[in-house]
Amino acid sequence: LLLAGLATRTRQLESVTMKLGQGGPFIGGLRRTISRFSAMRGYYSPEVKHPRMEQEFKGMQPHFPCLDRLKGSGPVSALQGAYGETISGYKLFNSSHPFHFKHGGVLPQIQLAYEDWGELNAEKSNAIILHTGLSASSHAKSHNDNPSPGWWEKFIGPGKALDTNKFYVVCANVIGGCYGSSGPSHLNPSTGKEYAMTFPLVSVEDMVCAQFLLMDRLGIGTVHAVVGSSLGGMQSLMSAAIHPTRVGRVVSVSACARMHPTSIAFRYVQRRILMSDPNWRDGRYYGISYPRMGMHLARLAAVTPVCEWPVTHPPLVLS
Repeated sequence: LLLAGLATRTRQLESVTMKLGQGGPFIGGLRRTISRFSAMRGYYSPEVKHPRMEQEFKGMQPHFPCLDRLKGSGPVSALQGAYGETISGYKLFNSSHPFHFKHGGVLPQIQLAYEDWGELNAEKSNAIILHTGLSASSHAKSHNDNPSPGWWEKFIGPGKALDTNKFYVVCANVIGGCYGSSGPSHLNPSTGKEYAMTFPLVSVEDMVCAQFLLMDRLGIGTVHAVVGSSLGGMQSLMSAAIHPTRVGRVVSVSACARMHPTSIAFRYVQRRILMSDPNWRDGRYYGISYPRMGMHLARLAAVTPVCEWPVTHPPLVLS
């Protein structure tokens, strides 16, 4: 472009000066300069190549596996992993008596889904209650009625931490859990619609009280141990606190007796994330939509502080 421009301007200037009779040395010098630049064209090509963007541009190829897995998947299979298989294979305990919740609210009756492994001895003294985490079902280990691997598959069985050759292990889905136990997705008999947000507020104490009603039904007075991790660990501590004479041992893994203010703040953020999903619909999404992305992001927020905690792996063996 530079050479072409110089040549054009020189020809114009030469034409003007010739007409005026003032050609002479200036035009001659300019011609020699252009000639020297022209001799270098083999190295400095004056041709400008305009790239074709559709051929030469190469950018990122966006790929988001975490989102791809959510497309077209149901709420349970997308977010709960093995819990999605817990649609059958559990037993049901039904209590026909009104259940009073700690923070107010009464259900005329409740049901708990539970699964068990091992044999209860004649004295009924070898029972272990396995408490679940926040989002877990009663399916802690596979069995004949549900052969899918459970969420504590490697810890329950003959010779394992919860040795089924010695102990009778019972795991119940917590009240409010909706994996067979009474919860917001169940129908309110007085309205014929899902409880949704009208379901009473559930506390850890409520979860434990419901499970000990199950122990009463099974004829178990004192349990050999209560075991749980995370929310399950809180339940095991609560069990000993409200039933000190009925609990022989307590195993609480990665849990606490009281929530730290930071944890309470994170739970608030989780709820806000979930309720910001357009599919939340004030909790009445049953049969219409599911706040899948809100739930997914809320769970990501839940595990974020956990990543900062030191992790140790002490052996867990009950005797």
